[in-house]
Amino acid sequence: MMYSLCTAVLGRSFIHPLFPIVVAVVVLDISSSMRYHVLGTGAIGCHFAVDLRSQHDVTLVLRSEKALQDFLSRQNEITYRRVNQPDETVRISGFDAMVAGDTSYNTHMDAVIVTTKAQHATEAVRSIKPHLSRSSTLVLFQNGMGVADELLEKLWPGPDRQEAPAIVIGVNRHSVMRTEPFDILHNAGWDKPTDGYFVSPSPEIGAEQGDQVQSVMQGMIGLARLNTKIVPWSTLSQFMMKKLVVNCGLNAATGILECSNGEYIASEQGCQLIRQICEECAQVLSPELDATPDELYDIVHGTAVDAAPNKCSTVQDIMAKRLTEIEYINGYIIRKAKERNIPVPTNTFFVLLLHAKEHQIHAK
Repeated sequence: MMYSLCTAVLGRSFIHPLFPIVVAVVVLDISSSMRYHVLGTGAIGCHFAVDLRSQHDVTLVLRSEKALQDFLSRQNEITYRRVNQPDETVRISGFDAMVAGDTSYNTHMDAVIVTTKAQHATEAVRSIKPHLSRSSTLVLFQNGMGVADELLEKLWPGPDRQEAPAIVIGVNRHSVMRTEPFDILHNAGWDKPTDGYFVSPSPEIGAEQGDQVQSVMQGMIGLARLNTKIVPWSTLSQFMMKKLVVNCGLNAATGILECSNGEYIASEQGCQLIRQICEECAQVLSPELDATPDELYDIVHGTAVDAAPNKCSTVQDIMAKRLTEIEYINGYIIRKAKERNIPVPTNTFFVLLLHAKEHQIHAK
């Protein structure tokens, strides 16, 4: 499926600060209503559910019967607040809900937004695999790298790959916090053309899957708070690596310190650690990523400034005594560095220390 490209979002062209070129964004008309399933109801999953509900039917796929009962006790509502509108609380209702792995659920899933933690994505998708087919589309939003490859290798290996759903990869440039279950605070990302959600079809999708993928992505366009843009794969892959560096620079350290982005960069020592991470990442990713350590530092530091009040997902995991995604973030850099025989002592230190903290708090 080929898409015509333009350099405008809502009539405005722009140069993205993460790229030295004008970003080519696909602008599509909003599709007719369809049903989206949202697998993973943390901050990003709830954010998608809230905005998709304004145009589409939405079913939340919950991890347990207890989670389902908790949601039903809230009258199937999600609470949304925005940091620049502290006195305005919006409660959105009308969602359907189910438990992952429910054998009595017999509905085919055409479009699934997967927002689980990276380390849980494969097993989460396995739980709904009976409802998926070649005509399904999975939209993956995870921190780090390697999730799509792992999912395909484990769930649709070898000849089974011909039965795999189409995959769309997403990169998140929103800052959203879950303040409690099904209650989110939106800190940034809804208004700037350089923020929002960026999506692109995986290069591996089949020609016959083009129309279904277009419909799924089209259904996300034009929803203001989502601020979604469709970009070419070459652009998204660069964006993914730069987002990876942002996560490497902030997540482990703020998770260990249990602090906000702003609190971390308020110290000279925090900024120095970010520089060391960026120097290592620039060297490891140099075959794929054309960016200097200083350019990467500016991206990481600028992200922390823009989302200063935010406590990233790793902080939220540690505070909730959950295992983190660090093996898909700094751990990915360590594995690439080993392949390329490059020392990465700062990344290694942060991964070891964060795992030690997970052990100390009995994270699960």
